[in-house]
Amino acid sequence: MAKIPKALIEQEAKSLVLETRKHFKQLRLDAGLEQLWKDAEDCYFNSSPSTYDGRAKVQTGALHQKVEIVVPKINKVIFGVDGEYFGIKAKDIRNQVEVEGAESAQALIKDQLDEIEIKSKLVGASRDLCIYGTVFAKSFWRHEERKRFKRIDGQREEVWST
Repeated sequence: MAKIPKALIEQEAKSLVLETRKHFKQLRLDAGLEQLWKDAEDCYFNSSPSTYDGRAKVQTGALHQKVEIVVPKINKVIFGVDGEYFGIKAKDIRNQVEVEGAESAQALIKDQLDEIEIKSKLVGASRDLCIYGTVFAKSFWRHEERKRFKRIDGQREEVWST
């Protein structure tokens, strides 16, 4: 079995990502929603024309008020008061191996979500969702391989860890 060079795999992955980005950019342009999004943003931030017509613009827009009422409610629903915002349960609760696997998977995912500060990111995402009706998000798992050295039988050997 021939081994595929790592550089070729990385080059193909890079070209796939760039083609996918180009595809989604074209989809956004074809939808023609940029002006609609800009209008919603102007309404939220109470933007006024650059000319001054003699009146003070110190009021808060209705959209801004409604969004700031809805966003905390959305986050309260997602992140309950008990701090548990998702759960993983075993299919067979009598099988101790499945129960322990579900508990460890839940702990691992919760630690990873806490590490990336998911709560603060979802506040911004829910606000954008209320204003624009859509949210763009990027999600990926970062996989790193590191070269480490470990003593095995008194010998210093090179070991790859993930």
